[in-house]
Amino acid sequence: MSLLADPSVSEVVAAPGNAGMAQVVPTQPLDLADPAAVARLGKGFDLVVIGPEVPRVAGAVDAYVAAGILAFGPTAEA
Repeated sequence: MSLLADPSVSEVVAAPGNAGMAQVVPTQPLDLADPAAVARLGKGFDLVVIGPEVPRVAGAVDAYVAAGILAFGPTAEA
């Protein structure tokens, strides 16, 4: 949760998150295996950090890049 310590960060949301994250930031339900759903959730954010392996393998970073959203994480090809 180091992003929370950055003064330039105004909002952090975890999707789907877990019980520990929910104590610190808002969480959103999300089907991690659906890159289009993952990309839709990221609209309006300046940066999306992809953590779990499932959305990375499913192409979430690729979906964000295609939608013009800055994403941190490997592409599906990587």
